Amino acid sequence: EDFPWQSPATVAHSWGFHSNDNQWKSTTTLLKSLISNVSLNGNFMLNIGPRANGDVPFEISERMLEMGNWLNVNGESIYGAEAFDLDKDQHDWGKITCKKTAAGFKVYLHVFTWPLNKKLFLTGISDSPEKIYLLSDKQKSSLSFNHSDVETTINLPAQQPDPYVSVLVVEYKSKPEIVDGL
Repeated sequence: EDFPWQSPATVAHSWGFHSNDNQWKSTTTLLKSLISNVSLNGNFMLNIGPRANGDVPFEISERMLEMGNWLNVNGESIYGAEAFDLDKDQHDWGKITCKKTAAGFKVYLHVFTWPLNKKLFLTGISDSPEKIYLLSDKQKSSLSFNHSDVETTINLPAQQPDPYVSVLVVEYKSKPEIVDGL
């Protein structure tokens, strides 16, 4: 049975404000924690530890703004999204979330590690995608891909579009069939 869970975290190491706390987690690290929780059907609660007068340290507000900007572009892959059925450790390039839509089903690939050969392998889905594109691309320009058996090979652009985590949208007519134990 599914049950709600969340994981608390801090922007630095302490839970309250400490003037000597300067080991700030990067925006990338914080986004990866958020994405990883959503990819496992979890919530992410981020503690920020303001000063006694209520001021938020610059390093924290900077990260909040950067995360907010990322969510403005990629929030569709987070808000209302959930875990996909594939094994959570199946892909070394990142994490997967998904969402049922009016038009079908979307699988979101959060690419933590942009492949040097510009080929991303999505393994374990037997259905062929309808379309694949970058979530940040307002035109939704199709990326070329090959689907064979249970592997979809996606041809990526040379440059990773997002400095933190880039997101690919893989569209299907309906929730795709997966193959376990690969």
